[in-house]
Amino acid sequence: MNSAIQMENSNKKRKSSCSSATRVLFVDVLNVLACFGVVVLHCTLIVFTPSASNSWVIALTYQAMFIFAVPIFFMISGMNLLGYRGRYSTKEFFHRRVLRVGGGLLFGSFVCYVLFCIFPNSFYGAERFNGVFGVKDFVKRLLTNDINDVYWFFYAIIYLYLLTPILSLLGKHRMTTRYLLFVCFISAIAIPTIERFIDARYFNSLFNWPLFSDVAVLYYVGGYYIRNYMDSTENKHHQTQAIVVAIGSLVAMIVFGLCSNGWSIISLNPSTTYDSFFISINSPFCVAFSFSFFYLFQSLEVNFIKLNVNIKRKIKVLSSLSLGIYLFHILVINWINLHLTINVLNNMFLMIPVLKAVIIYVITAALVVGYKSVYRRIGKLYQSHLKSLNSQTKCNTSEQ
Repeated sequence: MNSAIQMENSNKKRKSSCSSATRVLFVDVLNVLACFGVVVLHCTLIVFTPSASNSWVIALTYQAMFIFAVPIFFMISGMNLLGYRGRYSTKEFFHRRVLRVGGGLLFGSFVCYVLFCIFPNSFYGAERFNGVFGVKDFVKRLLTNDINDVYWFFYAIIYLYLLTPILSLLGKHRMTTRYLLFVCFISAIAIPTIERFIDARYFNSLFNWPLFSDVAVLYYVGGYYIRNYMDSTENKHHQTQAIVVAIGSLVAMIVFGLCSNGWSIISLNPSTTYDSFFISINSPFCVAFSFSFFYLFQSLEVNFIKLNVNIKRKIKVLSSLSLGIYLFHILVINWINLHLTINVLNNMFLMIPVLKAVIIYVITAALVVGYKSVYRRIGKLYQSHLKSLNSQTKCNTSEQ
């Protein structure tokens, strides 16, 4: 009898959390960390050219440490959106998300395209935009993600939005959600991992399921599942287990990443091309790392709530800048990579890439804050102008 009552209360609590849009601080913290993680990943791209150097090993280590960034973004989106039916209609859901993500993709692509076309020699890798400026060229590049390739995330998230009305219905049931996660893990993670060790032809036809083989779906649904079906306050030992899994997964990514690229205890004989499988969002270690990382920060919500009001306000401000930083940080990176000629600084950034990431993050955040400030000021001036016109029209009407 007691267990039945507890189960009913648990279901009520879960449904309430699904239907409400309560802001939680751990999500803001994860947003900031994931955004900074993306910047770190793009500051350590020398990992894609393996070499027998300390700087390459350092870059690989940082790639493993921050590979959780995009999975966490997917998980936050799934956590927030798969329960949308309790807040608004499907029509309103698409209206809200298309405006935010689609608008961000268009705006960021347009800004990057214009800058690359006008200043093709001022940004690393922008030479291919020299003399191609035009609407037709812009549309072609936008449709093929050929303007700023880090925007692949937006194309993936739009696909997830299209699936959300279906996934939201499946997410109402714990076992159905768990089954979906299981099938996605088998198709998107387990089979590709097995294929690295045995003949792949045995799986090409049997497990080639487009919907389930998209790892983004696994993270998207996973964030919702952890938030709604895994109570991080039930057992304090779960927090310790999450830490152990996260550390173990991180170490595994580093070790397997080094070994798959020619590293051994005796020496480093780098391969000609970088093998990114074990340090990628498709890696089973990355899945374990990201899921445990998300769960761990969810369990820390009670600690975040106790933070000073000013600190919480700053975290929320930084979180609100994440979209803008994601959109434009690569511009700052590519400009610095081309124009920074001070060897001491370049060498320092190779050995301490997180320092470069901090500088990039701060500069981009400042630019985003500046843009938002100007945008708000223009908006206020425009509203003031409209009010002035309306008042003049009323006065003229009354005089007549």
